[in-house]
Parts: sequence; C-alpha cells; structure tokens
Amino acid sequence: MVVYVDAVVTSGIMDVYAVNGSWSANTITYNNAPPLGNKILSAVPVSTTGYISLNVTSTVQAWLNGTLATNGIALIPTSGSSILASIDSTDNILTSHPAQLNLVLVSAGPQAPAGATG
Repeated sequence: MVVYVDAVVTSGIMDVYAVNGSWSANTITYNNAPPLGNKILSAVPVSTTGYISLNVTSTVQAWLNGTLATNGIALIPTSGSSILASIDSTDNILTSHPAQLNLVLVSAGPQAPAGATG
C-alpha cells in the first residue's frame, strides 16, 4: 500500500493495524471508531513529505481468502511517539493523493477449456 504524507510538523513513528469492525466514512468519529485488530507493521518512520510504501501483503491475502473481514487499516502513532503528520486522501481539495493498494497477480489458476468456435 502506498500513502502520501502531505505534511510533517513533528517527525515520529507510527504503527499499522488491521481494523476489527465495520465503519462508514460519513459517520465515523473518535467515539464510534471500530476497535483495532492485529498489528501489521511496527515503528514506521515518518519524517518528510512524500510517498510511503507499506507492506500489507499478509492482510490483503487474509481479506482475499476470507479469514479476515475487509474493514481496512489504521495508521496509529506508536506509543510514546510525538509524531504530528498529515496523510493525504481523496478528500483533500488541494492535493488529493489517494492511497493506493498495488496488487501483483501471482497465479491465475489453470486455463479453462476452449469455448465454442464462433
């Protein structure tokens, strides 16, 4: 996954978690946010603006094979970190760098039998 750091006021580190519950972008608040699930990455450094690549392969694989509900991920300051940064999104009317989930097809499975000749 690739995210864009729009601004860094204070450098620091963040953790990446799977989200363990459904939510809606239109109604989520601090008070009704779903709980965090498993920690995916620890102590990801954030010190400058620009793109950050996050390896969330195992979580995406769990989403695809049905062993984990697809509720997204959360970027959380690591305990004790004084990080103060902004991650861009499609909602940013000035820069709009949406997060990207880059996938690589590893296996397409066996080839199906040929269809009828037209």
